[in-house]
Amino acid sequence: PPPEAGREPGWSRAPIDLSPLRLADADLELKAAGLTYRAFDFGPSALAVRLDGGKLAADLKQTSLFGGGGSLSLSADAAGAVPAVALRADLKGVGAQPLLTAAAGLRRVTGQADLQVDFTGAGASVQAIMESMDGSGRFAFRDGAIAGVDLGQLVQGAS
Repeated sequence: PPPEAGREPGWSRAPIDLSPLRLADADLELKAAGLTYRAFDFGPSALAVRLDGGKLAADLKQTSLFGGGGSLSLSADAAGAVPAVALRADLKGVGAQPLLTAAAGLRRVTGQADLQVDFTGAGASVQAIMESMDGSGRFAFRDGAIAGVDLGQLVQGAS
């Protein structure tokens, strides 16, 4: 979508303030019948949250997502001079279409997906974090199709 009036396109350059993470320490174990974040609807989940000295670790130890399941972890570190974040995910058997629709608005891919991601970044703004982002990812699709594309005809035409 086009940027909102008066707003620069791209990632925000506004400073991130993670200093509230240094205000308290906590160690929580939570179980939920479901969690929702934007277009992502996680099913029954077990969540461990630890906040210690400005470092937040949130581990979704077991969850379901779009027919599949696995684990996710997110960390945010406000202890140093520059905020740092990390995301790790290991999900198997996830519905490719609802996942890609929720993540990127793509509706044409169907099937099942397994995905593993491990990303880290640091910076004083979302823009800086995205520019420093480093890590790896693996996506595997099976039993799928790209709606509106005749792959047989595409392969035949290529030969």
